[in-house]
Amino acid sequence: LGSSFTLGRTLGFHPWRMARQTLGDRTALLLSLLLSALLSVIFGTRTSFASAVITRFLLGLGNGISGAVKRAAIDRARTKTISGDDSDGSNDGGDGSDAANHSSSDEEEKEGWAV
Repeated sequence: LGSSFTLGRTLGFHPWRMARQTLGDRTALLLSLLLSALLSVIFGTRTSFASAVITRFLLGLGNGISGAVKRAAIDRARTKTISGDDSDGSNDGGDGSDAANHSSSDEEEKEGWAV
């Protein structure tokens, strides 16, 4: 069962990337969440092993969540690092110095990010 999900997820990676580019990240994420919810319910109603394997494959194929979430996290981190925005105070180390956003390795980290 697990391998059918992984196979579906692997085969669905590129189509979901194209969907995010065409529909936008938010729409693709919502569509993927809807498909995941629907297919999870269907998977729960399967009574034979073969239909469960097929449903898990389709669940993996419809799982475009990880790409959209990774992209949103990268965009958020990139925006936060470039603008120096630390409004939530999570990176200031508790002393208000905001040392995490101004370390000498920031430029090295930015260069290694994939677009």
